[in-house]
Formats: sequence, structure tokens, C-alpha cells
Amino acid sequence: MRAAPLTLIAAASVLLAGPATANASKLPLQIWAVQVPSNGPAVTPTYLRGVKATGVNAIIVDAPALSPSKLASTRQAAATVGGVQVLAAYPIGAHCPAMRAPAVCASKARTVRAALKAARPGAAPVVVTLTRLAEIKPLVTARGRVIALVPYRLTANTAAWSATIAAAGDSSVLDLGVAAPASGLAPAARYAPNGYALYDMAGNVWQWTSDWYRPNYYAELARAGGVARNPRGPGTSFDPAEPAEKQKVHRGGSFLCTDQYCSRYMVGTRGKGEVSTGTNHLGFRCVSTTAESAAPASSK
Repeated sequence: MRAAPLTLIAAASVLLAGPATANASKLPLQIWAVQVPSNGPAVTPTYLRGVKATGVNAIIVDAPALSPSKLASTRQAAATVGGVQVLAAYPIGAHCPAMRAPAVCASKARTVRAALKAARPGAAPVVVTLTRLAEIKPLVTARGRVIALVPYRLTANTAAWSATIAAAGDSSVLDLGVAAPASGLAPAARYAPNGYALYDMAGNVWQWTSDWYRPNYYAELARAGGVARNPRGPGTSFDPAEPAEKQKVHRGGSFLCTDQYCSRYMVGTRGKGEVSTGTNHLGFRCVSTTAESAAPASSK
């Protein structure tokens, strides 16, 4: 088992003149990655700060699908933030140009069998997208580093997803990443509501709220005494860790989290984010007043 599963990445400059290679000692003990869509918006420092706050320490890009300028701006954004590596994935055997820290080359395999064949000690990590979680089992036996990208739909089986995370944590060669959504996340209200008739309170994505973030807000409510009914949040934002940032509250649970990875899959937890941040596991809540709830209370 790797002793420090989310060690931050030591940035390294890699100069390559042939097929993608990498010094394994320059990689973290464990990678937790997010794949960035090649046709998506530009990766910004704000975006990277948001994903880094969730424990992500690498982003994966399909390098041949990006223009040189977009790849360079992605690398610069990661260099500005720190602690996040850019893995530029090229087809196995393809030429990888010179990379400046914190970017590094990776090989991209089409199948698990091809990934196992390409993975070897001291070589660049091999990225492969899974079609089912059972494919994790052979990847644990790889000779070199492999990053398994898991499509969001495969995380719906909580038990299997938790077992996958555990398998990666126990392996010295296997890392995990979340694949870029092919057609978006699960639609709203796909699953049954909770006992309060509320949908999507946990799972799928974290959700923005209208409340400004202050870490001591609920403590202040408690000191005021009484019962706080529908508290609207503080009047201004302040986070001692990032005092210059205006942040609002995140609620709900991200699909990136399980009981083996982070606590913010639980409804009762509270996150935060700079107001312009966007990620592939962050949405927002909509509230509708029904005719029944808007009706005057009965005098009975």
C-alpha cells in the first residue's frame, strides 16, 4: 500500500526526442486525475484551484487534439497554481515534444491489453479508459504505471467504485482518474427524491448555493440561540485560508467522493469555492415553490 496516496507532484522538466518516456521517480506516489475535454474551455488557474481543493493532483489532456498554444496555456495555468501536473497523453509510440514542468508526457492506450503491454518500469505512465470496473483487476498486475480513466456512469455502483478506489490505493502501479464526460453528467431528478421530496442532494455533482462562505457562520447562529429557520448565510464572504477570494458555499456530494476518499459525499458537509470556479463535478441547485407550499397555513 502506498503510504501517502495523495502526495503532491514534484514538478519536473522532461525533454524527449522519441516515444513518450518519463522518470517514475518524478511522479507522485499516487495520481488522482481528471481528464479535461479537448473541445472544452481553456483551463484556467481558477479551475485548477477548484479541482485541487478536491484532492486532484493531475489533469490529463489529449495532446494531439490540442493546439500548441492551448497546451502551453494549460501548462502555464498549472505552473501558476502549483501542485497539479499536466499529463499530455499521446498514442503509444508517438513522438512527444519537449515538455516544461509541470507538464509530462504520457502514453495513451486504446485497450487494457495494450496498456499492459506498454506499461514498464521507468516509462511514461499509460492512460487507458475503462469500459467496465472489472478491468481494474488485470491492471493491478501491470509492470509500470497505469492511469485508469473511469467514465462517470461506472461510478453509479457505489460498492464496485469503492472497491476500485481501494484496489488503486493498495497498488504501487495503478492510479485513477475520472474520464471527461462524453455527453454530460446524469440528468437532474433521474433518481428518486429523499424523504423531503428533494432530488440530487448527494452524488453526481456538488452544487452552488447563494450563501456566502464564512467558516464560523453556524457557530455564530448557535451563539445567537433559538432555532435558525432557513438561514440565508452571512452578508459577506471571508475565508482565512484565502482572504482575498470571494467564495460561496457548495453543498451536496460529488461523484469523485466515497467513504474511502473524501468526506464530502455526505449531505451534511459544506464546501466552498471562488465564485467564478467551474469544474465537471460542480453544478447548482434550483428551488421551486409549489402551490401547496405557498398556500396559507391552516388555522386548525
